[in-house]
Amino acid sequence: MSRYAHNIIISDCTFRSIYNASTNVAIRAYQANDIRVINCDGAQQHSFAQITGGNNIKFEGVTSNCDRGISLGSATDCVISNCTINATADKYGIRHNADSKVDVLKVINSTVNAGFPVVVRKTNNTTIESYKLAFEGANTLTKGAEYHVAIAQQEYDAAGMTLTALPNVTVEGADATWAIFK
Repeated sequence: MSRYAHNIIISDCTFRSIYNASTNVAIRAYQANDIRVINCDGAQQHSFAQITGGNNIKFEGVTSNCDRGISLGSATDCVISNCTINATADKYGIRHNADSKVDVLKVINSTVNAGFPVVVRKTNNTTIESYKLAFEGANTLTKGAEYHVAIAQQEYDAAGMTLTALPNVTVEGADATWAIFK
């Protein structure tokens, strides 16, 4: 996909690197609307998906075994459901930017195994009025670093960049041990 892709369904595909796994991304879209990725499998990639923005982004039944998982940028109305995401021990599984300014990310019945299973970054943007990360159903988050859910002012890193809980960022449906802030 490229810039401004709309009304796209990607279904039952397998993505593997042909040349350089450290730079390949299975799905990349800029300002994409109404994108559904269904029952796809990706491995040996830099990341499974990088979406920079847009609206109504859904991943359903995806299996990712890449260095990093799914990055949603500032996209709104994002849902990750029935997915299995495995990333390396110091990288993210699901990453999203809080500067999208709305309640936007749901994780439903998914398994995420990564250094940081879920990262919400860019919470230092003063225009953020509220941001909600919601877990529904049975989710399993397995961490390789210190946090299951990392809320970061700018970016996270494995060395432990300052993480913070801001009053305008909430996590719903997660066991208290999942949402640890420092």
